[in-house]
Amino acid sequence: QLAFRNSRNGQRVMTTFSPHMRTSLSDLLSFEHPQMDDESRYELRASVLRVLNNCCWSNRQSCVEVCEDSMLMDRVEGVLAEASVKPFTGAVPVPLLMALDATVGLLSHLSTEPYSRDVLLRRRVGEDVLLPLVAASEELTDPPEQYLCTVAGAVEVIIKLIWDQKDPPFMPHAAVLQTIVWTLVCSLDGVMWAGITWSSLGRVQTLSKLAALNVLKVQLIDMNLVEALVRLLNQWTAEQGLLVLEESLLCLLHLLTLEEGRWRMYLSGVYRPFRSIVLGDQGASELARERAVLCSWLLFEWQVAKLEEMDAQVKSLMQSLEESERSRLEVENEYARERATWLAAITEVRGERDALREKNEVLTSELDATARALQRTQADLLEAKERISGLEGEVDGGGG
Repeated sequence: QLAFRNSRNGQRVMTTFSPHMRTSLSDLLSFEHPQMDDESRYELRASVLRVLNNCCWSNRQSCVEVCEDSMLMDRVEGVLAEASVKPFTGAVPVPLLMALDATVGLLSHLSTEPYSRDVLLRRRVGEDVLLPLVAASEELTDPPEQYLCTVAGAVEVIIKLIWDQKDPPFMPHAAVLQTIVWTLVCSLDGVMWAGITWSSLGRVQTLSKLAALNVLKVQLIDMNLVEALVRLLNQWTAEQGLLVLEESLLCLLHLLTLEEGRWRMYLSGVYRPFRSIVLGDQGASELARERAVLCSWLLFEWQVAKLEEMDAQVKSLMQSLEESERSRLEVENEYARERATWLAAITEVRGERDALREKNEVLTSELDATARALQRTQADLLEAKERISGLEGEVDGGGG
């Protein structure tokens, strides 16, 4: 704890003699006892590695001394090598997670200093130690958060050491990418995750390299990286360091090559922090201002292109609407003509119907009159017949 985030205390610990502290710590890394089980051994190693980790934080001299101690470096690498070949059939033991996390943290500090970084490159720590650890993590179906954080840290160290933009040595799987983005969000929120308080610098340095790969851009955008980076720009102050700002802008530049990245950047209100950076309100560096200008220009150029595209679509739509309106008017006129024709025909039919109705009424009246006349004629005829019959009877009676 004396050395935690205190480089002067860390240097004092590393240079302590009687006994020699660094040698003693190195010996503890390989300490074995018959009564010690695996958990106890890993707990001891984790404690020793945390001491080394704290001593090397922002301390170039401590990093140099650790790297020059070949036996100590062998033992540090041995912790990671053991984890890489160990078959995890179940849950990863917590003490081992603690030891791995402290080891990766130590290598992260060492990879930051130029001299110790050269030592790590000569020892092929990235190729022979860290890459197998990352590869072994892909075999776990449900790794714990702490383990994912450790693997994410290993990925960051690999990127610092042996990353090749044209031919990357590996592709981090989705869980590791999500962990890196999520820890960036945790650093912005100022919250701990997996027992660790995160800083933005290591996250954006890693993400700026990964975002340059076309195969990863869509995944990173889907993980809301654009929104997180815009939040970082809004929250950035000079106390956080210029490198954080420059790497964040570089990452946004890479994501600007995709349409979805531009949309999300535009919707997140990125012009406000861009303007602040370009004007140098918070003491932004010249490189950061150039990148902010370039981001703004590319985004503005895309917006102009989108507006031109939308304007062309609007014009095409208006033309379609005009054609539809003309077609509608033609249909309405045709309907009016047909309606007038049919109304005239209906009126004519109605006139014929009325004429036929009147004629029918006349004929019906004539028929009724004829029927009544016929009835009267039949009655007169019947009456005549009866008179004739009566007269014939009288004639026959007189003759007799």
